[in-house]
Amino acid sequence: MLRLILGISGTGKTGRVLAEMKVRAAARRRSILLVPEQFSSSAETMVYRSLGDAFSACAEVYSFTSFAELVLKTFGGAAVKTLTDAARAVAVRRAMDTLGDELQAYRRHRRSTGFCSMCADAIKELKTAGASPETLLDVARTAGEDGGKLHELGLIFAAYEALIAGSAMDPADRISAAALRLDPAFLADKAVFIDNFDGFTAPEYRMLEKLVEAEECTVTLCCDGLSDNEAGLGLFSPVKNGAESTAHCRQAERGDRRAACDAGGFSPQERPGPCGGQPMPGFRCAGSAGARGLFCHACRRCLRRVQGRSLPHRRACARTGAALRRRCGHLPRDGRIRRAPAI
Repeated sequence: MLRLILGISGTGKTGRVLAEMKVRAAARRRSILLVPEQFSSSAETMVYRSLGDAFSACAEVYSFTSFAELVLKTFGGAAVKTLTDAARAVAVRRAMDTLGDELQAYRRHRRSTGFCSMCADAIKELKTAGASPETLLDVARTAGEDGGKLHELGLIFAAYEALIAGSAMDPADRISAAALRLDPAFLADKAVFIDNFDGFTAPEYRMLEKLVEAEECTVTLCCDGLSDNEAGLGLFSPVKNGAESTAHCRQAERGDRRAACDAGGFSPQERPGPCGGQPMPGFRCAGSAGARGLFCHACRRCLRRVQGRSLPHRRACARTGAALRRRCGHLPRDGRIRRAPAI
């Protein structure tokens, strides 16, 4: 079951994840926490402090990269050599040599080390975005004046893939390779929690499609709901787009549109705010169990008051993580407002 926990900074998303992990650990049920690479060390410390000596053995902390390495070591594929940055540049140069006269615009750059490195970086970005050589060649046909260079970049991309196939692996392909090898039985008795992400790359989405087959799969995202009423220009619009794509992972795997979205935290009936407004839009998600919201009665009037301000002011509100709740007179369960890290 895929579950989304939505809320702005400081609303207790990570605390809820840790609490659920502790409950599972007390029952001797295993959990996996996935966090961004830069947070893996601090997340391990946080999990240890929350679970203690007795329960920490039932929880594991990974980034997508380290989890992919675990999968490859378990199901095969870890022995395939991964190219370094220098090796990628050399492979691009050899790929360009195999194309011969097919290259015109980039023909004089094939001996340039700087160009080969830039081309290798461009291929890495394309892989991260989920683009294939065929996609690039199709786009080049309708690209107008720049179609020639785009077509040649697609040829270089295809030749690069053919050159390293079976002998080495691009670093950007390891998560996708792990997703292909991951056996659903590996996650059958585990709960997966994904925290501190603003969005996911194409390889990470491929891994997510396998992770939703776990006993539980919970994803926390920093936004104020799923509905984007600001035409992609809002403070949380990129995260909302990522939330929609994440919710579709379950649909892509099973063909049903009922991803369970739990915007959990506090019931709207627990602490109504004094301003008497309606609950914030976006927190009563279709198919959610209990339809609970993180802000109880954070009203539309207070939300508009913040959204109508300038972008720096809205960012300042997000930094405190409690600006909306202060306006509505709502506090967390313990009565304290926690200051969230700056974004």
